[in-house]
Amino acid sequence: MELLPTELREQLPKLYEQEESEDQIVYIKYFFPAGNWTWFVTEGEAKGDDFLFFGYVIGLEKEWGYFTLKQL
Repeated sequence: MELLPTELREQLPKLYEQEESEDQIVYIKYFFPAGNWTWFVTEGEAKGDDFLFFGYVIGLEKEWGYFTLKQL
């Protein structure tokens, strides 16, 4: 299964593009079906051989932060 198809990769704003917006748009939602983790992606870009996202994470805590495609 491809977690980040080309169409989504092209539509996703680069990091910091929504920084000034009060209402950030969520483009992708990832979730772990065997647990309570959910990631809401608002921005992202390629970093080396990985892809760095920024978004809202619901896991042990609820917080805004960075995470990578490899972590998912």
